[in-house]
Amino acid sequence: KAGSEGYVRMRAFNQELFQGLAVAGASATSPGFFDGAVTGTGLSAASPHGASANEIEPDVPIMVDYTGVFDGYIVDMTRIFVLGSLPEPGRHAFDTALAIQKEIAANLKPGESGAALFEL
Repeated sequence: KAGSEGYVRMRAFNQELFQGLAVAGASATSPGFFDGAVTGTGLSAASPHGASANEIEPDVPIMVDYTGVFDGYIVDMTRIFVLGSLPEPGRHAFDTALAIQKEIAANLKPGESGAALFEL
């Protein structure tokens, strides 16, 4: 309803980027112009950011990282999908992250310090 502000501008980094990207496989780990965790190879060296022209293949993780901007506030959400089955290293990482999340949730209580939860 409120529309889109288009590019995401980050004053602290003096950069701007499109609101999101989807990358798959090795493209997700390729460095680009954006000084951030996810860049992707992009369509050319002129704009090395985001998806490439490569076809998405079965059993290859696909990372979708999108932002939203409203009244200057930036939100970010990242999800990983796969067409088929997630290969074992990725599955192990997911299971480990889920176990950590469950352990923290079980020990989270009002007034608890982040340091104590980190030591779990």
